[in-house]
Amino acid sequence: MTACCRIGSAALVGIAALFSTTFAASAANHDIVTGPSWTGFYVGGFLGAGDVTHDVTTGLLPGLGYDGLGGEGIFGGLMGGYNHHVSERIVLGVQGEFAFSGISSDFSLTIPGLGSGSAKLEEQYSVAVSGRVGWLSNPDTMLYLIGGYSHARYKASGSLSDDGGFSISASRKESFHGFHIGAGMETRVTPTISARVEYRYTDLGREDWGTGGIVRTEPSSHTGRIGLVWNLGSELAAQPAADLPPPVSDWTGFYVGAYFGGGAAAGEVTSSLVSGSFDGVGGEGIHGGFMAGYNYQMTGPWVISLQGEFGLTDISSDLNAGIVTAKAGPTYTVSVSGRLGWLTGPDTMLYMLAGYTHARYKLKINVPLGSISFKEGYDGFHVGAGMETRLSEHLSARVEYRFTQYGKEDWDTGGIIHIEPSSHKGMVGLVWNF
Repeated sequence: MTACCRIGSAALVGIAALFSTTFAASAANHDIVTGPSWTGFYVGGFLGAGDVTHDVTTGLLPGLGYDGLGGEGIFGGLMGGYNHHVSERIVLGVQGEFAFSGISSDFSLTIPGLGSGSAKLEEQYSVAVSGRVGWLSNPDTMLYLIGGYSHARYKASGSLSDDGGFSISASRKESFHGFHIGAGMETRVTPTISARVEYRYTDLGREDWGTGGIVRTEPSSHTGRIGLVWNLGSELAAQPAADLPPPVSDWTGFYVGAYFGGGAAAGEVTSSLVSGSFDGVGGEGIHGGFMAGYNYQMTGPWVISLQGEFGLTDISSDLNAGIVTAKAGPTYTVSVSGRLGWLTGPDTMLYMLAGYTHARYKLKINVPLGSISFKEGYDGFHVGAGMETRLSEHLSARVEYRFTQYGKEDWDTGGIIHIEPSSHKGMVGLVWNF
């Protein structure tokens, strides 16, 4: 099993465990009676952002590899599918989608008196076919797991030129096939329109770009998306059973919680010695932590919050050069966020958040005689979106995607090298509201 598959499996196991806890906790407090309110076809659109990490290997030197050629960007597309309400709480579905992508890695270098060069590795589009298993926390809100087949077309291009006027350029495209897994939450905002927030991990297999195995790349991505769905011909949501506890009418109060998820990091490297940059250092892994905050419900459907978090992370970039190996990435994060939420109903909230993040990064280089470690602290900001739904009077579940941009640091090199990282993370969480 490749490192990418292990990361995806670990994230899925953790997410599934949190979902199982969520379902068990809510089942003890809720009984709902629903008709075929989710049964029917649907169409929709989505926008998102994410990070891709390429595991690069060569057939010339087995064992040599770099799991850390990264890139980031935005994407958007269209989706369509069918839901079938199979029991009181369970909804099964199939879905197809097409997306245009702007996720890419970029390299440029200029040497005065000699010339310049540039290269770009980009995802152009993707196609996916998915199965969904949904669980209703209330008649209008569904938590779901998603998985299926993914296809993506990648393009690699580059150019070289010298100061004498000579130039050359080349490009090549490659198709990748793999799988995706993820988790999300969907809620009705009108009887026929629903909104989604989703995190997804995709592994696209390994291809050699027509080199006969000399160079092979295996891309994997961590993405977050928000979407709007028009449910064609589906009925109005049924009313709760008489023994269902009344909806939460006030979100005001303190809360604590825990979260788990997967994510990826990207980094732009520049140097004072040359003109150019490498916007393509990447890494991926899992993360988890704890949060605490305070919600205040204003007049109407609006909720504002202040939240603090501490998280541990194993998102890393890995180099294997035979007798020398290296690993770099953040070890922990601390953040303070403000949230603005909009209640789609008494028990479900769509929200946006933003705030400050601090992270500690570590670079460890292993050589035959020992290892060398370097550490650097980063400060930056984060933005994100999520959805939270009440499972009982006190317990709620969240699905969230977050982008973080850090500042530029030189790792005590006197400005010779600067690294400016960013990250894309998805998470599911459980929150206890006091």
